[in-house]
Amino acid sequence: MSKFVSPNTLFSRLVRHWHQNLSFRLSFSFLAIFGLLVASSVTMIYTVQRTLLIEQGEDHTEQIGLRVVSDLNALILEAQNQTRVMADLAKVLDPDIQTYQKLFGQIVIPSDMKDVVAGGGIWPEPFAFDPKVERNSFFWGMQPNGTLKYYDDYNNPQGPGYHQEHWYIPGRYYPPSSAIWSHSYTDPYSLQPMVTCTVPIYKDESFNGVATIDLKLDGLNQSLRKDAQSTGGYMFVVDRESRFVAFPHMDMVRTEQPDEAGNLSTQYLQLKDVTQTLPGMSRIRELHDEMNIRMIQNAQQNMANFSQRVNELHRKYPTLSQEQTQILIASMFDQTRIKAVNPRKVRRMRLERMPLMDEPCMVSVFHMPRTYWNVVMVVPVSTFIKPADKASLKLALWFVGLELLTMLVLLVVTRRILLNKAIRNTEHDVVLNWDQAENRAIEEDMLSIQSKMEHIRQLVRPVLPSNSGNNQAMCVNTDVQRMIDDILAIDAEDIQNQQVQVRVNVAIKQLLKLDAYRLAQALTNIITNARHALAMVESSQRRLHIAAQLIDDSILQITIHDTGCGIDPQQLPNIFDNGYTTRPSARGVGLHSAAMAVRELGGSINAHSDGKNKGSIFTLSIPVQLNAAPSLTPADI
Repeated sequence: MSKFVSPNTLFSRLVRHWHQNLSFRLSFSFLAIFGLLVASSVTMIYTVQRTLLIEQGEDHTEQIGLRVVSDLNALILEAQNQTRVMADLAKVLDPDIQTYQKLFGQIVIPSDMKDVVAGGGIWPEPFAFDPKVERNSFFWGMQPNGTLKYYDDYNNPQGPGYHQEHWYIPGRYYPPSSAIWSHSYTDPYSLQPMVTCTVPIYKDESFNGVATIDLKLDGLNQSLRKDAQSTGGYMFVVDRESRFVAFPHMDMVRTEQPDEAGNLSTQYLQLKDVTQTLPGMSRIRELHDEMNIRMIQNAQQNMANFSQRVNELHRKYPTLSQEQTQILIASMFDQTRIKAVNPRKVRRMRLERMPLMDEPCMVSVFHMPRTYWNVVMVVPVSTFIKPADKASLKLALWFVGLELLTMLVLLVVTRRILLNKAIRNTEHDVVLNWDQAENRAIEEDMLSIQSKMEHIRQLVRPVLPSNSGNNQAMCVNTDVQRMIDDILAIDAEDIQNQQVQVRVNVAIKQLLKLDAYRLAQALTNIITNARHALAMVESSQRRLHIAAQLIDDSILQITIHDTGCGIDPQQLPNIFDNGYTTRPSARGVGLHSAAMAVRELGGSINAHSDGKNKGSIFTLSIPVQLNAAPSLTPADI
């Protein structure tokens, strides 16, 4: 005879102290694992990923800076070529005043350079143009109203002349067609701040004078300031003597000094003059001096009679310092050896402070080989940190949401398995009572979990990693067939309940290199939109067709065709707008988010519908790269 055990006795055996309860232990274990996963993910994102994003931002900004410097270099090369044209023309023309004034007055300033050219002219050697006239220059300056004015002041016998000018002297020592750039100065007659390009003129292999074109410092500054806005910082230029050519606020790098006649003249400062007053300039000066020292040492080692030529030039022109003569002779020798014409990056460094910036800055130095100018780009570090922090936060939220979703599913499944096992080992009468109550609780839990999972999915989708700011796309080798299957699996239950007939055709066997996160975001939102449209027609008409193909091995084209409620043709231009929706309960962000993701992938998205209740077609075209690995086999797929 079997022994009767009351239900109350069995129930008391099953109930334990709260901390010994299996449900509590299971929940606590999953919570601990979830905490470890979240901590490790966030740590990884805010160390490795954040650092990588900042470096990518710096590289991107540096490339922008290099393009700006390349544009400046192109302007310099154009000025050099125009000066060579003038020198070549002066070489073959007979010395006639009317011919020179008429011809050179028309070509001294090219029409496309009027904003930056200050003037120019022809400057013959003493008695070279006319055996009876020592000074016979032809100089034109640009007036504020855009017209040219001829200046004869340099030919005044009582004036200092032009043969001892710092921009004229190097022409005597450079070979034909060489272009030499002066330091920044203010012309004493046109009163224009400028820098001069000098090309020597040779007739019958003898030095006959120079041709010049002057660039306005204000014009260079405006052009540089405008182009540098895209970097988020500013740029400035120093010449081979470390004298400022361009700076955002030129008043900070120039001074007024009296000349020999007692008149005030503008002098542009060198780096050594501002190291005590402008933060960070001492480091720029050190780098600039290092480059000049290497150039001088190279000339000393490889150029015959270097010291003798420096001393001879210094004795002949005492207005030039010993350092200026060394740099002049060394740069002349350097131009005979180098072939590069494009600017290059010399150094990238971080400095705690720079002029006009009260925060740490990234400083990049670019060298222009033909002018020996150094262009310095200054960008606040916060320009890269803020977008990196924003992108890292989005990525962290995405990982946390994904991990939470996974842990909730595992917790529910594990709890169900353990409870079923416990129920089978209990007496039949207790099992019946327990099973009814517990099943109701589990059903309620499952409904609650499903609701939370749907909510988490909606939260996760909008925060997929973005390419805004300086963030770069995370491209991985992707199986398109598997991606589409995984996306459909997310809504498999809803698709089945809606009795939607799904057909997928993927004509791609190889892996494609693309940003899977953004593509998944776009497809998920479009498929969800299609499911909502299908819910508004009869169940027998609900069909969803997804096709993918590769065009020219470079464009991934995905078509999503549904037989749902369709789209009013008049509303087609607006369906990707933020907030646009035809469902009262919707927020209108799904298609907008999909369109943004496709654009960030560098692709395009189009929608077509023949009208209401005639379905709709969405076409995505995404640029991709083929993976170098072999094509997928059926087993891989």
